[in-house]
Amino acid sequence: MDEIRRAVEERYTEGVATKEELDTIIGLLQSRGLVHRLDPRPGETWILLKPERINQYGASIIQAARNHPRGIGAALEREVLTGKIPFSGFVRLPRGEEAIVLEATAELLLAHDLGFREMGYLVFPSQISVTRVPPDEPLPRAEVTYRFSGAIETIYAALVVRLGYTEHFRREEQWKYAVEFSRDGHRLGFSMEQIEEGTGEIEIWFEAGVEAFDRVTFIRFITDHLRARGMDIEERIRLYCPNCKEEVTNRAAIAARVEQGKLEIPCQFCDTGIVIPESIEEHYRREPALEKKQQELAGTVKRRTKRTITELRADWQRQGREEDGLIRILHLSDLHLTDEKLANTCRTQLETDLRQELRIDRLNYLVISGDFTHRATEAEFRAAFEMVDGLVQHFGLDSNRVVIVPGNHEVNWDLSEAAYPFVPRSKLPSILPEGGHIPAGEAGALVRDDDKYRARFAPFNEHFYRRVYRGEEHAEYPLEAAAQFLWLERPADRILFLGLNSCWEIDHHFTERAGIHMPALARALDRLNDGLQDGKSKYDGWLKCAVFHHPVTGREAMNAEFMQLLATHGFQLCLHGHIHEAMEDYHKYDDARSVKIVGAGTFGAPTREQVPGIPLQYNLLTLDPATGEMRVDTRKKEKPAGAWSADARWQDKNNPKAWYGFVAPGYV
Repeated sequence: MDEIRRAVEERYTEGVATKEELDTIIGLLQSRGLVHRLDPRPGETWILLKPERINQYGASIIQAARNHPRGIGAALEREVLTGKIPFSGFVRLPRGEEAIVLEATAELLLAHDLGFREMGYLVFPSQISVTRVPPDEPLPRAEVTYRFSGAIETIYAALVVRLGYTEHFRREEQWKYAVEFSRDGHRLGFSMEQIEEGTGEIEIWFEAGVEAFDRVTFIRFITDHLRARGMDIEERIRLYCPNCKEEVTNRAAIAARVEQGKLEIPCQFCDTGIVIPESIEEHYRREPALEKKQQELAGTVKRRTKRTITELRADWQRQGREEDGLIRILHLSDLHLTDEKLANTCRTQLETDLRQELRIDRLNYLVISGDFTHRATEAEFRAAFEMVDGLVQHFGLDSNRVVIVPGNHEVNWDLSEAAYPFVPRSKLPSILPEGGHIPAGEAGALVRDDDKYRARFAPFNEHFYRRVYRGEEHAEYPLEAAAQFLWLERPADRILFLGLNSCWEIDHHFTERAGIHMPALARALDRLNDGLQDGKSKYDGWLKCAVFHHPVTGREAMNAEFMQLLATHGFQLCLHGHIHEAMEDYHKYDDARSVKIVGAGTFGAPTREQVPGIPLQYNLLTLDPATGEMRVDTRKKEKPAGAWSADARWQDKNNPKAWYGFVAPGYV
């Protein structure tokens, strides 16, 4: 912009153009598609003289999302920001200019509600290619169908994004032109289809528990979205016989009955009377609160879109700064989150400490060693996801740089209790399964149902784990104990994380039965042995880090025999939590092999569950790849609403420091 101003001054010497005049001219030129104004940061303006570049780079971003190997319609933000996605069909701009154009293009895509941010990805709903697998329980039948004029691609994308931004409806799952939301724990959704050139159709369905007000609100949001784009729509209320369940397909007969003022039509199969409901427009005219709700949702969507763009710009500016080559691992544990308000407060306090006190704008990895929630409820898991997703977006991470393992608070007690049905004494087997039953006096016993028992981790998977790892190879948390391990390797950093479930045998009755499932560990370690040649592995020279919830030394320690296997397989580091107190220790196998043990304190446990005299804590590990030196900084928060600060408790007791260090042997 400064160059344009100087050129104007040189050419038109009779008068000086004001900033407002130049802005007006640029605005007129942009409205005609001749230039595009870019404002990458405050006080800096660029004028793109070839605005077609926006389309070229935008097409490349969309193509990268379309080509995601798992069909989730997403491109990694970090790769978009750094220009590491594939480009073809045009000559790329110089790197500095390209970065500005890429950022502006991503902002435009988000501003037009074509995509959203999640777990380090830019997600574009219209590019999702995963088709929906029919669920075990059939979906509710469509209650209303709309036909509309136009192509479905951009209509669908913006509708999914905007509904998710309302905060009234939660986006749950999405597939190719089908999406599922929830409202107060009940599901609702729609699917879209191009039935012929220039004509699309949308089918809307609801579970039985969705309130009538929310049904009309959902439908009206969709129809307003279509009408705002100048589309003609045709409403078709779907009628089903309450007796034989067949659909009334004679649309002309339904229309005739409505025109005659008759509110019932006989079933064409069994003659049962079927009530004809009011149209959505009739509902809308009768209830003024519905219109008020639409206005409220529209305002929420507008604010959310603006906030998303603002956060994207701020995050990318911080993350685009030159790196120092160090690898930083944020280690949290025992969050005990109860709701989204608490989660957002905790995240904001943490981000403030990392940025302002520790001067950190980017992280390399986020490790959370269990107890995300307090009671393993859906609301708590949602809160945990919001916190993780926020940290991922704001510190340049993605789902393949996040390591999570369950803690004992991720075990759903209700499902655990349901897995122990009562068996009267007369029907008990002669030998009761050891560890698989609970005595119930002379009347009988509660005997574990293994299929139901495995399901106690299902809420952890459904409401949290699968959202964190959507699109990754390990996108589902296995319910079979022998498969419960997370394998995450990063060849560029020469780091391997192995996440283990130390709670696989814990339930509402056997609350202290912590341990590592040896078949799961053996299955994981087999991967290390794969590809061994002449006694050498591709993981030689890597940092190998195991993560689990329970400690292996000190109070509440689980059986630590498995540590020998970790040591002999070259693991140098273990991270855990559970005891609500930061600790350091090591497991020595022999003079040449040992494992450093780093425990994180509780990040957010309520005061009544904190260890007396021990504040809230978290750890930041910093690895120097050139030397293998690792530094562990421990931070503390004395009061829940207070600020984080250095926690001096290590090394010399007379002159304690807030950090300690060690060398990862073999990482060179």
